[in-house]
Amino acid sequence: IFERSSQIPFRVEFFGDEVDGIRLFNPENQISIQNVEHVCVHPATDIIFTKADYKSAQKKIENLLSINLLLLIETEHVYS
Repeated sequence: IFERSSQIPFRVEFFGDEVDGIRLFNPENQISIQNVEHVCVHPATDIIFTKADYKSAQKKIENLLSINLLLLIETEHVYS
């Protein structure tokens, strides 16, 4: 995992559904550098979108696309 607040990525190893180990590693050669007891993973962005947010954005984009397409069709008709 390349945590945005760290210069060194870490690898989480699982045994079944339990964390077996966490290690910092060198991304160039994939060699483990150090074992660690815990890490903090922050979201890539502080903006969290819900499904409703995505649906709303999709509707807005579809509306904008249909308006622009209609404008393009009407403009082509005027110039033909």
